[in-house]
Amino acid sequence: KQWYQRRVAITAGVGVLFFSVTFWAAINVYQNPSTTPKARSLGPLPEFKGPLSHNTILDEAEILFQDQVWGPESFPSDDDGFIYTGLMNGSIVRFHKDDPSSSLEVFLDKA
Repeated sequence: KQWYQRRVAITAGVGVLFFSVTFWAAINVYQNPSTTPKARSLGPLPEFKGPLSHNTILDEAEILFQDQVWGPESFPSDDDGFIYTGLMNGSIVRFHKDDPSSSLEVFLDKA
Protein backbone atom coordinates (compact mmCIF):
# COMPACT_ATOMS: atom_id res chain seq x y z
CA LYS A 1 0.00 0.00 0.00
CA GLN A 2 2.88 2.38 0.69
CA TRP A 3 4.35 1.98 -2.79
CA TYR A 4 0.97 2.94 -4.26
CA GLN A 5 0.73 6.08 -2.12
CA ARG A 6 4.28 7.05 -3.04
CA ARG A 7 3.52 6.55 -6.75
CA VAL A 8 0.38 8.71 -6.51
CA ALA A 9 2.34 11.44 -4.70
CA ILE A 10 5.11 11.42 -7.32
CA THR A 11 2.59 11.52 -10.18
CA ALA A 12 0.72 14.42 -8.55
CA GLY A 13 4.00 16.27 -7.95
CA VAL A 14 5.07 15.87 -11.57
CA GLY A 15 1.65 17.10 -12.70
CA VAL A 16 1.81 20.19 -10.51
CA LEU A 17 5.36 20.91 -11.70
CA PHE A 18 4.36 20.53 -15.36
CA PHE A 19 1.33 22.80 -14.89
CA SER A 20 3.42 25.42 -13.08
CA VAL A 21 6.13 25.52 -15.75
CA THR A 22 3.54 25.67 -18.55
CA PHE A 23 1.60 28.45 -16.82
CA TRP A 24 4.81 30.43 -16.16
CA ALA A 25 5.91 30.09 -19.80
CA ALA A 26 2.50 31.16 -21.10
CA ILE A 27 2.47 34.27 -18.92
CA ASN A 28 6.01 35.26 -19.92
CA VAL A 29 5.39 34.75 -23.63
CA TYR A 30 2.14 36.72 -23.44
CA GLN A 31 3.79 39.66 -21.69
CA ASN A 32 6.86 39.72 -23.92
CA PRO A 33 6.64 42.83 -26.17
CA SER A 34 8.35 41.02 -29.05
CA THR A 35 5.32 38.69 -29.31
CA THR A 36 2.74 41.49 -29.47
CA PRO A 37 0.71 41.08 -32.68
CA LYS A 38 0.88 43.86 -35.25
CA ALA A 39 -1.83 44.80 -37.72
CA ARG A 40 -0.99 44.00 -41.33
CA SER A 41 -2.61 45.28 -44.50
CA LEU A 42 -3.06 42.73 -47.25
CA GLY A 43 -4.04 45.28 -49.86
CA PRO A 44 -6.85 44.90 -52.36
CA LEU A 45 -8.23 41.48 -53.18
CA PRO A 46 -7.31 40.05 -56.59
CA GLU A 47 -9.93 40.01 -59.32
CA PHE A 48 -11.65 36.68 -59.80
CA LYS A 49 -11.06 35.89 -63.47
CA GLY A 50 -10.84 32.69 -65.47
CA PRO A 51 -11.58 29.55 -63.46
CA LEU A 52 -12.17 31.66 -60.33
CA SER A 53 -14.84 33.84 -61.94
CA HIS A 54 -18.43 33.71 -60.70
CA ASN A 55 -20.56 31.08 -62.44
CA THR A 56 -23.98 29.50 -62.05
CA ILE A 57 -23.30 26.08 -63.58
CA LEU A 58 -24.49 24.12 -60.52
CA ASP A 59 -27.64 26.21 -60.06
CA GLU A 60 -29.42 24.03 -62.63
CA ALA A 61 -28.07 20.68 -61.38
CA GLU A 62 -30.56 17.86 -60.92
CA ILE A 63 -30.57 16.12 -57.52
CA LEU A 64 -30.49 12.36 -58.06
CA PHE A 65 -31.55 9.62 -55.63
CA GLN A 66 -32.88 11.99 -52.99
CA ASP A 67 -34.07 9.96 -49.96
CA GLN A 68 -32.74 6.78 -51.63
CA VAL A 69 -29.02 6.83 -50.85
CA TRP A 70 -27.18 8.39 -47.89
CA GLY A 71 -23.58 9.48 -47.71
CA PRO A 72 -22.15 9.18 -51.22
CA GLU A 73 -18.54 10.37 -51.16
CA SER A 74 -16.91 10.07 -54.57
CA PHE A 75 -18.02 8.99 -58.02
CA PRO A 76 -15.50 6.93 -60.02
CA SER A 77 -16.67 5.51 -63.35
CA ASP A 78 -15.74 2.58 -65.57
CA ASP A 79 -15.43 2.12 -69.36
CA ASP A 80 -18.98 0.77 -69.62
CA GLY A 81 -20.50 4.05 -68.40
CA PHE A 82 -21.31 2.95 -64.84
CA ILE A 83 -20.70 5.37 -61.99
CA TYR A 84 -19.98 3.89 -58.54
CA THR A 85 -20.23 5.32 -55.05
CA GLY A 86 -19.91 4.09 -51.49
CA LEU A 87 -22.69 4.78 -48.98
CA MET A 88 -22.82 5.35 -45.23
CA ASN A 89 -23.95 1.78 -44.57
CA GLY A 90 -20.90 0.34 -46.35
CA SER A 91 -22.68 -0.70 -49.54
CA ILE A 92 -21.45 0.23 -53.00
CA VAL A 93 -24.06 1.21 -55.58
CA ARG A 94 -23.78 1.91 -59.25
CA PHE A 95 -25.86 3.60 -61.93
CA HIS A 96 -25.44 4.21 -65.63
CA LYS A 97 -24.49 7.73 -66.70
CA ASP A 98 -27.03 7.77 -69.56
CA ASP A 99 -30.03 6.82 -67.38
CA PRO A 100 -29.18 7.43 -63.73
CA SER A 101 -32.70 7.63 -62.31
CA SER A 102 -33.77 4.14 -63.39
CA SER A 103 -30.50 2.23 -63.25
CA LEU A 104 -29.54 2.45 -59.54
CA GLU A 105 -28.44 -0.98 -58.30
CA VAL A 106 -26.52 -2.34 -55.33
CA PHE A 107 -23.18 -3.46 -56.71
CA LEU A 108 -21.66 -4.70 -53.47
CA ASP A 109 -23.67 -5.14 -50.28
CA LYS A 110 -22.09 -4.56 -46.88
CA ALA A 111 -23.04 -8.01 -45.68
